[in-house]
Order: sequence, then C-alpha cells, then structure tokens
Amino acid sequence: MVSCFDEMADLLNRAYSRIHGFSELTPGQIEDLKAQFVPNLNPEFVGIVRDENERIVGFGICMPSLAKAMQKCGGKLFPFGFIHVLHAINHNDTIDSLLIGIDDQYKRKGVNALIFAAISPAIRKYGIRFVETTRELEDNNSVQNLWKKFEYRNHKRARCYAKAL
Repeated sequence: MVSCFDEMADLLNRAYSRIHGFSELTPGQIEDLKAQFVPNLNPEFVGIVRDENERIVGFGICMPSLAKAMQKCGGKLFPFGFIHVLHAINHNDTIDSLLIGIDDQYKRKGVNALIFAAISPAIRKYGIRFVETTRELEDNNSVQNLWKKFEYRNHKRARCYAKAL
C-alpha cells in the first residue's frame, strides 16, 4: 500500500480541493504519512478502485475504532494504556471511516459501492457491526447520501458560518 500512497494522496488533494478548510497535502506531509500512518493500517480495511489503465479513481481507508480504548486509558499510552489500544485494534465491533476519495470523473458512478465492497470481507471477518465517520458538513449531500440505504444516526454535524466584515 505504501507504493500507491502517493497516487492516493494526489487523488485526495484533487477530490478535497473544493471542501471548505481543506489544505493540500505537501510532499513532506505525504512522506510523513507514508512513514507513520500507512504502516499501522490493516490493508484489509483499505479499498482501492482502479480504472482500465490501473489509475486509482477511488479509495477508502478505515480502521478499528480506538475511541473506547483511549477513554479506558485516559488518553495515556504508558505505562499500560497501549494494552487497551492493542486489544481494540484486534477485537472491535466498530470501525472508523477515516478517508474516502473519488475522482471527479467517477462520482455518482458507484465507485463508493466498489470501495466498500472491497472492505466488506474484512468487516465480516472481524465481526464489525458499526461504522463511524468523521465530521461531515451537513450540506454535503454527496457524503450524506452514502448512508441513506443503511440504518444510521447522524450524531456528528459540522457547519461553516460566514460573516461579511
């Protein structure tokens, strides 16, 4: 996965460029993410969709939720908090959907379904029952529509306010 992370980061920069508050990842940040973040991902929870030319047109990254583990250890990994985190990585009923990026040419063409189809065998294998997402702008209908066919509860909301000065 490290080998294709540059292509995924490029797609992320393009796909998120119009989202309020997004700052493009720099080459240095991409290298840091490759070194620190990517090795800790379970490849079974990463879905990648390629076109006929083997170019990445969509990807999704999930990982077991660490929220309850971090609550149990009070946010401190040492001296024994890391045990809760390791247990959560291997025994969890919830995953966090960290990132999803889809090339503009392929939006509304079912790529998101292909991404989750690639991840779903791992969801079954690990007994995952719940998916948590990051904050989603409440007027971002394309993201909100991802969950319409599931039983869901929107309990994280993000808004942007603007005031002319």
